[in-house]
Amino acid sequence: MDIAAIQERISSIQDRINQISDFGSPQPDTQSQFPDSLAAAQLSATGDTSGVTAPDGEAIRPLSADDINIARPVTMSPAELDPIVNSAAAKYGVDPSVVKAVIQTESSGDPTAVSKAGAAGLMQLMPSNVADSGITDPFDPVQNVDAGVSQLSGYLKKYNGNLDQALAAYNAGPGAVEEFHGVPPYHETQEYIKKINGLLGR
Repeated sequence: MDIAAIQERISSIQDRINQISDFGSPQPDTQSQFPDSLAAAQLSATGDTSGVTAPDGEAIRPLSADDINIARPVTMSPAELDPIVNSAAAKYGVDPSVVKAVIQTESSGDPTAVSKAGAAGLMQLMPSNVADSGITDPFDPVQNVDAGVSQLSGYLKKYNGNLDQALAAYNAGPGAVEEFHGVPPYHETQEYIKKINGLLGR
């Protein structure tokens, strides 16, 4: 065997030795760190972080409202809402107390409210209602209330002033009222009418 072959054989043996050495070397103890990390996360979530540190040794502090950007409901004050309601109610000949009760039931006075079905704003206008009314911004309180009161006024006229049927049409659609010749037997709609009547003291 010549010198080159011997050197190649030695190099090969050395590589095998290094592989064996690496295999047996200690690895980071992630299992022992996991309970500490888990406890830190749990305690941070509950707010009790006294004496708790992260794996890197830094103290854990609880999350505050400033750490998380959560959209909160925006409720309009009576001073902001009343002039809008009174104007639309007078325009369409609807009792303003009825409009306020509908707004409270629909959105709790939050002009940014959006339902799972896509209804938007103070009076929870459906996309089709927005398109039909021709308004440009359903989240604008003035436009939203004007369109909603216009729709409610139309139902009151359609059902000869019968508030329950008008509310049922606003909630479930006029097709449901016509199908059942009155308030449909939907639990949601009946509870909706009950709540508004309760707010009105009826």
